[in-house]
Amino acid sequence: MTERSPSPPPADRPLDPTTASGVAKIGAGGLFFFAASLFAGGILSAYGLVAVVAKAIIAEIGLSRLGVAWADDPEEAAPSSTKNVLRGVGMGLSAAVLAALAAFVLGRAHFEPGGLVLATLGTGLVSAGATAVAHELFFRGLVLKLTSRIASTALRVVACGAAEAAFAFGQPGATVLEAAVLGTLGGITACLWLRDRAAYTAIGAHAGWLFGTRAVFRGGLFELAGSASFMGGLGAGAFSGGASWLVLACALVAAAASLRASRAAARA
Repeated sequence: MTERSPSPPPADRPLDPTTASGVAKIGAGGLFFFAASLFAGGILSAYGLVAVVAKAIIAEIGLSRLGVAWADDPEEAAPSSTKNVLRGVGMGLSAAVLAALAAFVLGRAHFEPGGLVLATLGTGLVSAGATAVAHELFFRGLVLKLTSRIASTALRVVACGAAEAAFAFGQPGATVLEAAVLGTLGGITACLWLRDRAAYTAIGAHAGWLFGTRAVFRGGLFELAGSASFMGGLGAGAFSGGASWLVLACALVAAAASLRASRAAARA
């Protein structure tokens, strides 16, 4: 008689996001790990970069226990992971350049001579990567996991953008317009998650955007003077005035195109 393999113990079984109880447990666990990351960031705030990296580590380790993975099929996604990260970084940097040019053209900022400041670029690169990992796992990976029962791709993308916007709006001094810009950008990276069925391009794009707006145009290569309120504010490229409306409009167009691509990928 063929022996049946034993079922895994209940503690080792992955949570099922298609059931109400599974969604509740994943949501509660996600909130716990998110609160833990904020607590760790507050405790380590005096150490700057260490706090940012700690948040990313908590997001990765904590959410992996809830079934939030970097790819639906890790073995299939692994061979192209590095290429997709680099592609995403290029996308994010390109968006940062366009945002800086928009600010310059609209008279919201002006370029001042800078230099190659390796410390700023190096710290900015690590910070951008760690922040991108934490935000994408919490506000995209977790939200997409929780909404896996929803058939509408658009609703899932909106949920991801809303999570990012809510977090942004909760920061000191944030405005509704800033939150709208960041929420739209969050929707774009959600589309990248859905299109690739993996996080690599999304994390790369988020990191590239942060690296450009935080480091490259904040002293690493150039100083975009007058841009503190709309390029540095939340560390994720918050905008104000005419430049913000232009960037929001461009982001909405990009989000619509990304949503169309993610829908096509879902049907494939």
